[in-house]
Amino acid sequence: MWEYRKSRLPRQSKYQPLYGFLDSLGGRELRMSFSEIERILDFELPRSARSYNAWWANDASSFRHSWAWLEAGWETRDLDIDGESVWFVRVGG
Repeated sequence: MWEYRKSRLPRQSKYQPLYGFLDSLGGRELRMSFSEIERILDFELPRSARSYNAWWANDASSFRHSWAWLEAGWETRDLDIDGESVWFVRVGG
């Protein structure tokens, strides 16, 4: 499981808008389509996000983009590559 380590967070990241959006939310679960995520980011997700489950892994040490949801207190669950959607679930207290 991912552990919080502030020093590992990128200072500038193109995924910062996703972090800001998720960090501002209440609730425990959120389903988002890839197109909704792209609107927040203001750019298209890479092809690998639409092709590989691993892109959505909760692993900030291997995938720099995943810090956006992990740092905001969310993990990805129930990825639907064909339907182009992903569930985010709040973790921790």
